[in-house]
Amino acid sequence: MSKKTLTILIVVATVVIIGLFVAAFLLSRGKSVVPGEGGEGFFGDFFPTEGGGGQAPGAGTGIGTTSKQGISGKEASALLPALRQITTAPIAGAVAFSRNGKTYIRYIEKRTGNVYEADTASYGNNRITNTTIPGVAEAFWNHDGSQMVIRYIDKDTGAIKNFGAKINELKNTLEGAFLPDSIREIAVSPDADKIFYTLPFQTDTAGASANFDGTKTLNIFNSPFSEWRVSWPLSKTIALATKSSFAASGYLYFLNTQTEALNSVLSGVRGLLALPSPDGKYVLYSESTEDGFILNLFTRGNKAVTELPTSTLPEKCVWAKDSITLYCAAPLIIPMGKYPDAWYQGIVSFSDDIWKINTETGFIDLVMQLEDEARVPIDALNPALSPDEDYLIFINKKDSSLWSLRLAF
Repeated sequence: MSKKTLTILIVVATVVIIGLFVAAFLLSRGKSVVPGEGGEGFFGDFFPTEGGGGQAPGAGTGIGTTSKQGISGKEASALLPALRQITTAPIAGAVAFSRNGKTYIRYIEKRTGNVYEADTASYGNNRITNTTIPGVAEAFWNHDGSQMVIRYIDKDTGAIKNFGAKINELKNTLEGAFLPDSIREIAVSPDADKIFYTLPFQTDTAGASANFDGTKTLNIFNSPFSEWRVSWPLSKTIALATKSSFAASGYLYFLNTQTEALNSVLSGVRGLLALPSPDGKYVLYSESTEDGFILNLFTRGNKAVTELPTSTLPEKCVWAKDSITLYCAAPLIIPMGKYPDAWYQGIVSFSDDIWKINTETGFIDLVMQLEDEARVPIDALNPALSPDEDYLIFINKKDSSLWSLRLAF
């Protein structure tokens, strides 16, 4: 064979191979879009550049990942490290839920809006949706990770868009409807099947409950004051607190969703951040001091206030279902500063340990020294427990990465 003929064959083979790769890529692309209003909110179905949703190194591709054959989910989980970094890419929100006796974690990427699922019994994250929503800021999930409210900034108008999304796993898309652009705060009900949100109404602030897709809206709150933080600790009780600052006294109220009555719970607490218990009998709250803050437990029945033996912010804690046990990420060192402002503004960043606190006995137990185990400092945010309370998930505020900690050994 002549040199010229050989060269032609190599060129032809190269062109064929490239053509096959291009064809495979085009065939693999879906055609899903985010439903919009009048053309709003439509994004191309682009694939992210990072495989596996920005997994931690060594996590594998995650496609079709299962636990070892013949090993139960809990046995397989026990073979993995107790503390795991689920993603390296920044995420906007996550939920832990149970399916067929196993615990799974779903999350949405900030950069792409793609939804992924991680199995606590194995390495690897599976992509659930291909719908691309650039720049997701927040996501609020329902109980089984099938629905969420996604908040993002519209690149053309700069408005905050609120999309009530449902995952279509057959098409790997997000479908749903837009909620009002003017929503200020969102809270999820205790059973995670409804939301409560506030928004401006004329010169006041209104509050409404609704399904995740915005249907069955019910107006239940109205106030001339605009700066509220909201949570939904009990099925018939919504907590409304004034926005927290070192320079301001804070107030906490409980709103009865049936009678619409507003009852005062805490008042005049400097820099108030509050976390009511699931039964409503207690409120964990922080109070600003001249150079830091303290963590207190308020008992509503006798109005007793008890200072807890560890200092942290309630946003770094989560109640167990028994309304007695708390899991908190507490800083190793708290630099002098004006809190919580210094932490919100990023002037101060913490390195946390995880503690288990029994609010009845006052006993505290060190669960894990995070930095020693992770080899990086973790400033834990938005902690949440799995349904069986065998996993704690949280976001590292430093880089918005997602982590999980196995509590049952």
